[in-house]
Amino acid sequence: MSTRLRSNIFSCLNKDIGEEISIKNAICIDISHLSGSNSQGSAVWFSKNGPNKKMYRRYNLNTVKKSDDYAAMKYVLTRRLSKLKSENELPELLVLDGGKGQITQAKKVLNDLKVIDIILLGVVKGDNRLSKNDRVLDINFKDITYMLSNYSLILLQKIRNEAHRFAITGQRNKALKRQFESKLDSIPGIGKVKKLELLRYFGGIQGVQKSSVEDLVNVPGINMQLADIIYKHLHIE
Repeated sequence: MSTRLRSNIFSCLNKDIGEEISIKNAICIDISHLSGSNSQGSAVWFSKNGPNKKMYRRYNLNTVKKSDDYAAMKYVLTRRLSKLKSENELPELLVLDGGKGQITQAKKVLNDLKVIDIILLGVVKGDNRLSKNDRVLDINFKDITYMLSNYSLILLQKIRNEAHRFAITGQRNKALKRQFESKLDSIPGIGKVKKLELLRYFGGIQGVQKSSVEDLVNVPGINMQLADIIYKHLHIE
């Protein structure tokens, strides 16, 4: 790969799509579900040098009707783009995991926010979910896959896949958190106050899980007998 391409990962894409706007930053929105629940939206950010994880964001979708991907997409887009616009940090490229329906929602949000100087692309999962069959649609739903070099297509797939990975990771962490907190609730002698003390003392669920009996007795209100019960409940049962 040439030095020019290494200095801006979007150089090839800029050339392929021939837009007047030069892409230096991009965000990608993904809506994911875990076993039909725990819906979560993600927005990842790629600068000209690659992923910028400080700009990653996750969004809980508790207020959005389950399985309504379009409403979820509109909600996440509105939240993220509104914030970026207020901070004067809008990217040049918006990538969506999806096709015509998702692009339609994005166009509505862009219109509502009066955002015009942004390139909108949707990456549609291919037949049999094979990456070689993925298609890329522009803001007018035109299939532009044929216009893209292999480098550009792989880049867009990488951005899409990273948004999906980030959303899935968030879903799993939420599920584990609920599962573990439920396990704390079932321990004899552990009420709401002691549960909060445990979480506060160890800085969260993972800290409690990793604690020893000796660590547990340092928590206010936890004696040796109760520490032993907690440890056995979390590590043996």
